[in-house]
Amino acid sequence: MNAPVRAGLWPEEGPQLKVVPTARVVVGQFRVRQELRKIDELAASIEALGQLAPIILTPERVLVSGERRLAACKLLGVPALALVASTAKEAVDLLHAEYAENSQREELTQIEKFRYLERV
Repeated sequence: MNAPVRAGLWPEEGPQLKVVPTARVVVGQFRVRQELRKIDELAASIEALGQLAPIILTPERVLVSGERRLAACKLLGVPALALVASTAKEAVDLLHAEYAENSQREELTQIEKFRYLERV
């Protein structure tokens, strides 16, 4: 999961994991990512494996992160799994957590990819 959901981070009234119809998610016009690439591939992955990480929404259902996942769910015609923050501060905290995860991501080496293929 992209969000840092762990004991003690938020009180019990904190972010809630919900299934949300994609039509009810508001996508703002000032998104960082301007091109949504490889949506077909992501949709195929979601169809095969399910949505592995939730999108993140403000309490008003404005998209904070996960626009590609949202687009893939729309393409499939399925609702999205969403982590809905209960406050604006939580939404910002979740956005920082996703940025940290995405900016620190390291691609698999060729040997690591081979090991995956051996296992499946």
